[in-house]
This record gives sequence, structure tokens and C-alpha cells, in this order.
Amino acid sequence: MTPQEELQRLFAAMERHGDAEGTEAQLGDVEGLLRAAFELLPPEQQQRFLASEEAVALFDGNPEPDDE
Repeated sequence: MTPQEELQRLFAAMERHGDAEGTEAQLGDVEGLLRAAFELLPPEQQQRFLASEEAVALFDGNPEPDDE
């Protein structure tokens, strides 16, 4: 099985978990896997990921609240 196929299996497992336990469980799975993958990246790749078009679009569309 290719890495892409394994990734699709993970997505399917997360979806099944969400179907069984609710969206919060599925989102928790996604967050946990994203954190684990991020930690495997060297610092340069972590910065590239955070500067990616997808991440920047999420940051821009959902600004952090002011701490006032």
C-alpha cells in the first residue's frame, strides 16, 4: 500500500470515528495527527508549512482575538 493510500485509510478511520462518536471526536483525531506530523518535520519545513497558502488563508480568514 502506498503512503497516499495509507493516508486515505487514516482519513476514512477518522470519518468512521466521527460518525460513531461525533464531529468533536473526528476533529480531535485530525488535530492529534496534524500535531504528530508537524513534530516530525525539521524546523525549516515547519516554517514552510506555516507559510503555506493553505495555512495563511486559514490565519487570514480567522484572525486571533485581541487580548484587550
